[in-house]
Amino acid sequence: MDENTFWQLIDDCRPVQPDRDSQRLVESLTAQLPAGPFPAAPDKAAGRWC
Repeated sequence: MDENTFWQLIDDCRPVQPDRDSQRLVESLTAQLPAGPFPAAPDKAAGRWC
C-alpha cells in the first residue's frame, strides 16, 4: 500500500458525523495535560476517564 492509498482509506473510513464520545475524550485528556502524567486505565472508583 502506498501513501496515497493509505490516506484515501483513512478518508473513506472517516465518520460522516462528528463522534461525540471521541470529542469528550479529547477534551478530558487535553484538560488533564497541564496536571502532568495520568494513568492509562480509567479510574473507575472516581467515575472518570483520567
